[in-house]
Amino acid sequence: MRTLRVGATSALLIGIALIGAFGPSTASAAIPVSHLSHSMISGVQPHLADDLPAPAYDIEAYDNYCTGGGSACAPAGHGPVDCLEAIVSCPGYHLAETEIYGPDTGATFGTPYEVYAECDSSTPAGVATAYLDVDSPAGVAAYGSGGLFGGADPGVISGKATLLDWAQFNPTSDPNYPEGNPAQVSSAAVSIYDPVTGEIATISGVQNTNNITDSPNSGGLRITLSGTIHLQPYGGSPTTYPGTISCTAGGSHAGDLYYGTGSTENPPYAEGEMETNLTSDTSSGG
Repeated sequence: MRTLRVGATSALLIGIALIGAFGPSTASAAIPVSHLSHSMISGVQPHLADDLPAPAYDIEAYDNYCTGGGSACAPAGHGPVDCLEAIVSCPGYHLAETEIYGPDTGATFGTPYEVYAECDSSTPAGVATAYLDVDSPAGVAAYGSGGLFGGADPGVISGKATLLDWAQFNPTSDPNYPEGNPAQVSSAAVSIYDPVTGEIATISGVQNTNNITDSPNSGGLRITLSGTIHLQPYGGSPTTYPGTISCTAGGSHAGDLYYGTGSTENPPYAEGEMETNLTSDTSSGG
């Protein structure tokens, strides 16, 4: 598990109006904490000491991409960070992320305890962002108030996610268990609802991930969010409006923008794992 959603330093927040991390939107001149964290944190992220009650499945997908692949949506000399922060117009630019955390019972499938979803898209007016973090009553009991990162709203989670053929592909006798599989398939068909904000999101699809490098192989997860859209205009003040936004995390072009622009921040990330010992895990892997 990575920790991209947390850790933006206070120096980076000076002069920026922030809403509470992933909480309800009450200020139009606000930039989501997740929006800042994605663009500002670089390099390999360590585990949090108390990330996830174990054992629980951990399905994630994250990347910046151009519509149709390639890196041409970013102007010469600019990378995905500039596109995300509306420093420059990048027609066709998107960021997609979802994190799906399962029951702490060892089940390789079932209704998640917590789900995070985010889409960012470059528009003619600026960068549009929607994000949602929800934990179920069972998730609150397992993870504590606010979920894994302290910003989840208690809400409704339905559907299920699955680590497909986990036992077959990840025998416990393997010394690299549970993160030694270069081709793990996972799936999601999940809906979430936040009664605090009235926002909803769906995540669906099948992905194949390299759990050794925490990178996508193929497939992807489609994300759709409806509710409050945050808009960061090019050179203007942030605002919000109601709407719907969609994006896809993963796929064969997930790394095109990152590698094509020579970016050094936030490479594509994907995993489908059974986390078993996070409380003592300080490695740089998933």
